[in-house]
Amino acid sequence: LEAVRGSVDLATVPEARWGDGGTTRSTGDAGSVSALAPSPGAALDPAGFRHTRAVQPALESGDASMGLLALPLDAHALAHSRGPASRFADVRVLDDTNQQIPYLLERRNEPLSVELSVVQAPDSRAQALTMPPGSRQRSVYLVTLPYANLPASSLVIETSGRVFQRTVRIGVERPPDRVRRDAYFEIRAAETWRHAEEQTPARPLTLPLGTMEETELVLVVDEGDNAPLPLTTARLLLPSYRLRFFHAGGTPLRMVYGRDDLQPPQYDLALLAPRVMGARAREVEAEAA
Repeated sequence: LEAVRGSVDLATVPEARWGDGGTTRSTGDAGSVSALAPSPGAALDPAGFRHTRAVQPALESGDASMGLLALPLDAHALAHSRGPASRFADVRVLDDTNQQIPYLLERRNEPLSVELSVVQAPDSRAQALTMPPGSRQRSVYLVTLPYANLPASSLVIETSGRVFQRTVRIGVERPPDRVRRDAYFEIRAAETWRHAEEQTPARPLTLPLGTMEETELVLVVDEGDNAPLPLTTARLLLPSYRLRFFHAGGTPLRMVYGRDDLQPPQYDLALLAPRVMGARAREVEAEAA
C-alpha cells in the first residue's frame, strides 16, 4: 500500500464499512443471485443412505428470508459420511420428491469446536499403562470422542494452573499384536506445557490428533514431583464445512449421507461459485442425529 500511495485516487476508491455480523464475510445479497439458482437435480433413492436427517427449521412457503441457505456439517456428518478426504462424495440434500438440491461445499476458516468429557482413569488402567523410560508421577485421564472415524483434528486442553511445566502425551491403548507381546500405549502427540506468570492464565495446550478411528483416547500428564495439574476443559477442534444451496421454502428438505457407491456431485451451481460463495446466507441446521 505504501508503494502505490502516490498513484491511488481516493475519489474513486469504494468506501468499506463494518457489516452487521451476518453469517458470511461478504456484503453480497442472496436476493441478487437467487434468480440464478438452478433447478433441482436428478432424483435419488434415499433408501440407499445409512443416515437421513431433516433440515431445521421447517421451511415455510413465502418466507422471503429463505433463498440462499448454509447448512453446517456437524461431527456426526463428518464421522459417518465419506468425509473431506473424499470431498463428501456421498452427501446429498433432497427435497420431498427425492430430487437433489444442488449445493456448493464451503470450507470455513474457524474450526468446529466440540466439548469433550475428560475423566480420571481407574487406578488399574493407569498403573498398567506402559510409559517411556524416565516417567515419574503421572496423572492419567480418559478422553471420550463423540464418534469414531473423525477426520484430522486437534485436542485443546486448559488448566487453572499458573506456574508449572509438564510433559503431556495423548495416545491410544493397543492390545498385544504380532510385534508386541503385551498391550502398549501408542503415542499420537506429545508436548511440553509450560507457564510461569502468576498474574496471567496459562495458554491452552493444543495436541494434533490426525485422523481418529477410536472413540477413547488416553491423556497422560507427567507431574514430576508436583501435585496434579488441574485440567478445566477439553475441546476437539474439527475442520468446519457448510453446504450452500438455494431453496424457496414450502417443501421439506433432508440431508442424507452414508453410501459407498457415489462420486462427488457435479452440479451446474458450481458455475456460479464466485457469486454464491460471497453472498449472504441464512444458516439452518440438520436435526439431531
